[in-house]
Amino acid sequence: LAGREMYCYSSSDHCVTVCKEFSSMGGKKVNFQQHNRFYHNLLHLKLCWSAKHDLLCSVASDRVIYGWNIDTGNILFQVSRHTDIITDFISVDNLDMFMTCSMDKRIVLWSAVSRRVKGILLGHKRGVRSLSVYEQILLSSGFECEARLWELVNKDCIAILKGHRHPIVCAKLMCDKAQSEKEHRAITVDESGEFRLWNIYIRERSSEPVLLPTLQIFEMSHPEVPINQFRFLAIPYNPNSSTSYYSDIIACSTKLLHFVPEKNVKEFIAPCMSVFNEAGSSVLTAYGKTLILYDVSTGDFSNVYEDMTSHDISCICLDGERGRKMYVGT
Repeated sequence: LAGREMYCYSSSDHCVTVCKEFSSMGGKKVNFQQHNRFYHNLLHLKLCWSAKHDLLCSVASDRVIYGWNIDTGNILFQVSRHTDIITDFISVDNLDMFMTCSMDKRIVLWSAVSRRVKGILLGHKRGVRSLSVYEQILLSSGFECEARLWELVNKDCIAILKGHRHPIVCAKLMCDKAQSEKEHRAITVDESGEFRLWNIYIRERSSEPVLLPTLQIFEMSHPEVPINQFRFLAIPYNPNSSTSYYSDIIACSTKLLHFVPEKNVKEFIAPCMSVFNEAGSSVLTAYGKTLILYDVSTGDFSNVYEDMTSHDISCICLDGERGRKMYVGT
């Protein structure tokens, strides 16, 4: 609980417990003492803290949001708007709002003062899974292969992060150390363990959401199940492990994995070769040892052929009128 030197947790015994932190003179030893504990007949699944309003909120198993006074344990309010399981709950103190997302495909914006609904964001085709906020932009991801970027002032979807081939598990904004909007980044991870780094800077906004470019695709070394099945991401900005405005990443599966950024000469590696198949209405591109196929009519990704050769691909060509055969040179 920021600003109170406490932390709070809910457990399966239907209790919400608040503990106070005490540290030794040298700061090497930390002890925790129970500050308060309050019982409720329902199980509380999510907790959210607002430092500005000194308010603890929780989501119960009946999809009702409860507000608590952590000193007395009294319930301050109860509100409900979702019709399915609430999957994420965050506080946005700079806008005096709370945000919730649910399996009912909706993102609800709540006033932290009046507890009334300030807006509902619609656009996800499936249930919404996670939320991440920086200043006035919101990044949301659901049980689908796309993430969405929202502007909270106008409550419009301004961009789509499209490229994953498996449903996205978690998405986080990486903007805390950025000096300008051009340095705004986002990180996503899907169910296969593939990470994508995105440039979310939008030069000119239009009435329709724009498609944002992927800067980098990476995964853990020697991926194996279930270690590569990540569920949560954290952006700690460890000064010893971060590079410029790129933070290190903590990914959680059955283990905790630490990813450290390394500055490259170029952020984006362009394909070294491409060929157009008119009969199949497709474009085949090559970079490194990988071939990627795109549908020209829609601009969508079609297929990927990884590690085709033992050396980097230098040229490709198609044979015949229909281009059913492909020759690769290294």
